[in-house]
Amino acid sequence: MSVSMGIRTRTMMDKSTRNLATMLAEGSGQGVLDCKRAEKDYPTASPGAMQLCHELGCFQSEAEQTWRGFV
Repeated sequence: MSVSMGIRTRTMMDKSTRNLATMLAEGSGQGVLDCKRAEKDYPTASPGAMQLCHELGCFQSEAEQTWRGFV
């Protein structure tokens, strides 16, 4: 619910694709950053968890190329 309210608040005055792309970049970047921190904090995590973090990083890098066109 708080995420929904945050999105509504940030888009109330500016619904441009630039603003939405910036919000997407900030959110996805934070998720990847959290995964990188977790990898360093838990070096003995399961291989599946480490692979998932790696896949998220790769996915975010590819998505970045798309949203950069809107920022």
